[in-house]
Amino acid sequence: MADIEKWKKIVISLHEQIFFDLMRNYLGDVKTPFNKHTLIDELAVFFSREKNIEKIISLIDKNDAAVLTALSILGPVKIKSLYQFFADKKNYYDFCLHLQNLEERMLICTDESSGDYPLLIISPILDDILEERIINPEIIIPSSAVPRETAAEDALWLNDPLLFSVFSYLLRQGQILKLDGNFRKKVTEELKTIFPDQLAVNPEIRVDIIRMIFRRLGLVKQVGDYFQPVPDRWKELSELSPEERKKLCIGAAFSKDYRLYTTFIEGLLKTLISTGKGFNKKSLIKIIELLFIRNSQPLPDKIEHIITIMCGLGFLENEGDIYFPNPSVTAFLPESGSETSGRNNFVIQPNFDIHVSKNISFEDGLLLALSADIKRYSEMVYFFFSRESFLRALESGYNCAAVASLFNRLGGFSVPQNIMFSMENWEKEYNSLTFYNGVVLVADEKKRNIIDNSGHFSSNLCRKLAEGVYLVNQKNIPALFEAFRKSGIDNLPSPDSLVPGYVENDEKKACQPEPLADDVLALQNITALELDYNKPFYPVPESVDPDSDEIRKKIEDSKLNSEQKEVISERVERKLILFPEQISKGIARYEKTEAKGLDYNGKVRIAEQIAGSRGFLAEIIETGPEGELVKKLIKPDKLEKDGNNYYLKGVLLQDDSEVSISISKVSLIRKIRTSLFVK
Repeated sequence: MADIEKWKKIVISLHEQIFFDLMRNYLGDVKTPFNKHTLIDELAVFFSREKNIEKIISLIDKNDAAVLTALSILGPVKIKSLYQFFADKKNYYDFCLHLQNLEERMLICTDESSGDYPLLIISPILDDILEERIINPEIIIPSSAVPRETAAEDALWLNDPLLFSVFSYLLRQGQILKLDGNFRKKVTEELKTIFPDQLAVNPEIRVDIIRMIFRRLGLVKQVGDYFQPVPDRWKELSELSPEERKKLCIGAAFSKDYRLYTTFIEGLLKTLISTGKGFNKKSLIKIIELLFIRNSQPLPDKIEHIITIMCGLGFLENEGDIYFPNPSVTAFLPESGSETSGRNNFVIQPNFDIHVSKNISFEDGLLLALSADIKRYSEMVYFFFSRESFLRALESGYNCAAVASLFNRLGGFSVPQNIMFSMENWEKEYNSLTFYNGVVLVADEKKRNIIDNSGHFSSNLCRKLAEGVYLVNQKNIPALFEAFRKSGIDNLPSPDSLVPGYVENDEKKACQPEPLADDVLALQNITALELDYNKPFYPVPESVDPDSDEIRKKIEDSKLNSEQKEVISERVERKLILFPEQISKGIARYEKTEAKGLDYNGKVRIAEQIAGSRGFLAEIIETGPEGELVKKLIKPDKLEKDGNNYYLKGVLLQDDSEVSISISKVSLIRKIRTSLFVK
């Protein structure tokens, strides 16, 4: 039902001149004494009559319907946000004049109840009939039938097993990057061999998706042309749930601002799935624009990039120019625990070959990937265990017992004797020579006693080399300095003199990425669009008023003077006159609203009227430097005189910049009554 009370509150809050113009136009001349509430009730009755509603609907053209439909989808919205959707079709000047006309026709209005600034809404007294008869997403986003019902492939190829398998691949790689930071061609070819099913479709795009995810989440660092995994960051990733990992990875596939794009893609998929339709690229771009605008986010520079990545991830399929959600996508996230459910199938062969099912946990998968080299990824994941891969695990702080325990637990049986024997020998050989990368601390006898007998120091020292001589891990220097301070020892050297690249406190934090767990908590809330493609679609014809000839004849035959006839004819053009019986002397109050050309005094008078009253915009036409006409809409502030000239000062609507317009250089100035832009 139409919200009549809300509509009445909006109408009674209109500026005086706008209010009475509205009443005279639809109800005729307003007699004094008058009561505003009585007039509003009479106007509500006018807009409830079927004949009047039908005439209002008949005068809506395609451009009107497009604006009304976009406004219905977006909900209450700022004018500039709504304009973003139409910026490729019209300039801001013409768009604002169109909105002003829709306001005069009572099709739209502003709602001040929602916050500090007014938001554009469909007029509450007409929203039901407009929703039923006019508003339809087909007007601004044409759709197509989905070409097929069966999925071409599983959309969830980007999962935990694939992540730790690529991690294993990168651990053994050398110079794999080109000068521009992209993978060398041989890397793509190797990955296609290892992941034949996952990279069978859009291989170059998918490999690049993986590269960007690892880079944007800080899972790797680029050192020259090397792409080195960052173990601490992978450990952070393992501490997240499968759903959280997938959210961050999907967001990072699209942008470095992955906290926004994670939920944006989820909202986009929900929108597309709910329509049950396919869309060409132009329509899909419009849906993406609406989703960004609806959630108060700036439009991205390259929307087509989003479509490319969605196809690469497998969320979208296309046939010809029609894009549609992969039918296997009901939600782009797995159900909780779905990737780790079921019994692990793990076998390690005496020849050191390993195969494991994909339901292995991510944490176990990381240790396995660290200890063995990925060979092939298909129904099972195949690794090869070797001396070199085992040494990686030792260098990362694990030992033979930890790796053997992993193998025993995953397989449910003891590791083959020859493999266990090899691991023990490799570990013994590895420990036969020990290199330390650290700083030597030498202490005098007094400090030596404090270090040896205080519990503050033991955890920060690698080993005691001799009396008063200690080896300190560089990463423990800050903690060691804190231990000295707690023991009353000051006058210490700066940490950055001992640890190259060390930065203290806030500067150090600024150089590090946010913890991944914090990124999950900071995910933004993006809501899906409601696009109803099930309602009947009635194409909006170019509006032709069957009463126009009769209306114009009545104007000509009337006893109105030429100025009054001009006023009413202009209202006919703006679709404000619905029927011939509206024409009367009472609604034809002539008022000079513009001045142009050499009429300098007239332009000054119009400028004075605009600057001295709320509810007006100034429409300005100036001559540009090359003789072209430049049109502007100004929200006026004041009129100032400087010497012999006047200057209209205000804000340019298009970019909110402050302007000072010389009246002497204005070709035309027109005052426009509106409540849309002048709150």
